[in-house]
Amino acid sequence: MPTLIERATDLVISAQYAQAEKLLRPYLARHRDDAAGSYLLGHCLARSGRLVEAIHHLERAASVPGAPPNARVEHATAVFDSGRHTEGVDLMAGIARDHADHTPAHVLLAKMLLRAGLFVDAMESCLRALQQQPDAPDTTSLYASCLAGLGRAKQAVEWYRKASALATGDPDVRARLCFSLNSTPADPRAVYQEHLAYGRLVVAHAERLPAPNVDRTPGRRLRVGFLSPDFREHPVARFIAPVLRGLDRAQFEVVAYDVGHEPDGVTASLRTLADVWRDCATRPDAEVSRLVRADAVDILIDLAGITGNARPGVLAARPAPVQIAYLGYPNTTGLPTIDFRIVDGVTDPAGAPLFSSERLLRIDPCFLCFDPPDAPLPAAGAPGRTHVVFGSFNNATKLSDATLDLWRDVLAQVPGSRLALKGKGLADAKCRRAFERRFAERGLDVSRIDVLPYERSHAAHLRAYDAVDIALDTFPYAGTTTTCEALWMGVPVVTLAGNTHASRVSASILRACGLGEWVASDAPGYARLAGDLARARPSRQSVRAAAAGSALCDVPGFVARFGAILHEAWRLNAAPRGFTGQAIAGLAAPMRPESAVA
Repeated sequence: MPTLIERATDLVISAQYAQAEKLLRPYLARHRDDAAGSYLLGHCLARSGRLVEAIHHLERAASVPGAPPNARVEHATAVFDSGRHTEGVDLMAGIARDHADHTPAHVLLAKMLLRAGLFVDAMESCLRALQQQPDAPDTTSLYASCLAGLGRAKQAVEWYRKASALATGDPDVRARLCFSLNSTPADPRAVYQEHLAYGRLVVAHAERLPAPNVDRTPGRRLRVGFLSPDFREHPVARFIAPVLRGLDRAQFEVVAYDVGHEPDGVTASLRTLADVWRDCATRPDAEVSRLVRADAVDILIDLAGITGNARPGVLAARPAPVQIAYLGYPNTTGLPTIDFRIVDGVTDPAGAPLFSSERLLRIDPCFLCFDPPDAPLPAAGAPGRTHVVFGSFNNATKLSDATLDLWRDVLAQVPGSRLALKGKGLADAKCRRAFERRFAERGLDVSRIDVLPYERSHAAHLRAYDAVDIALDTFPYAGTTTTCEALWMGVPVVTLAGNTHASRVSASILRACGLGEWVASDAPGYARLAGDLARARPSRQSVRAAAAGSALCDVPGFVARFGAILHEAWRLNAAPRGFTGQAIAGLAAPMRPESAVA
């Protein structure tokens, strides 16, 4: 007859965590020093999202002399996931030292270091793991992510392709490849095909729900769901908060599906803006899909696309009659079950080739709005400083070769000028040296580049604009939050508009503010604009005034337009023909003609 620990192990293997917990708790009350029982209970609690309780039991299991590496690994992982990042990294590094041949420890250490922005250290851990398992797709993909973190997008794509070839049926690996392609000058048609391949993989793994019963009563109040892992201190939360707050409750009921694992004070604030809030971080995709269906959501809006911790499997199940992609990802999702994507006439111009599995809904003049923070306008540069300081606070992953070439030409246009950079990926000394080597490779004079301290406080981050006169955008993956914040702090922004949504977001923001003259159409024009601004030096007051009085910061006007587009999506897609999405998605087509939706 199986022992209690054996029965509990079987339950854990089959993911029956609640049943295993009921079995283990009375047992551990009598056998407090049983390491195996403590490990199993800690594992159940961690998988259920109860990390504080999990750490207590996992620590007990990991502290037994001679504890197996797996117990120590799970303890370190739970500590890290609970927000104690430095401690979690130190614990995992200790395991990797003590068990040099334990590949999972090196892989998990690399993941932790990657999340902490320590890309060089993460790369070294990946290489140790790859020495032991050269063809491991997860580690190969992780190594690609390290390259992406260091701005080496082309090399990252090569490694992501290798990982995809090793794991042809894994949508997560394919997702990382798709995301990385936004930072390279790739052929849009080829990028579209990669997204379609990703979408097919997601659908193949998903549980499809039967068609819903839809209430088609004209003019009735619609129930709108928002799905996101980023209802926290995150740019997505800042842009969606005014929408959640301002949607007309006579027309819409708001349901939020939070699949994030790091709730914070922003999460608590956003809870108050939704009519219904669902905590779904530990629920599997199929369960979340059934919850959306049970909630009778009419329109489900995904805010993550193909980004970290996204839950595309929820949308692949088709839980809502109308499904929309918005805000979090600057490209098509490739999912045939997503009907629409919200864009605008600058990011996705009418008449341009359309590489999208979704039908486009345009909110003009800009597809987003910026609710300005309460931040005082900085002074016009440091007292006594005569040279011009260009700056970029964009994520270091966006520092592509094309971006560095643009910046090299700008510094050449303005003798004596300097370039100030700030970002999580530049805070580490090893990463900074790696970037300096890249700068030198592209002809940038490293002696003219200043790296500002990374600020965790948003207020301190905004104050760093005191040191910047003109912001330089990245290419081909432009800024969004950074562009809005620079303008609000009175700093002009120079951008290059390419032929993709990702490369045209800053152009959309600037045109919405009436500042379209700062949008370049080619590389020489970018450098020329930066030089002209360096000589003209618009006042900070005038730049902020342009933003404040524009459609970008007109929150009530934007929310009204957003509500109107939701009604339009409902009108277009809630029809008796069915709700498979195939009639609109055109999954098999390499490129579709421009949609009539404006």
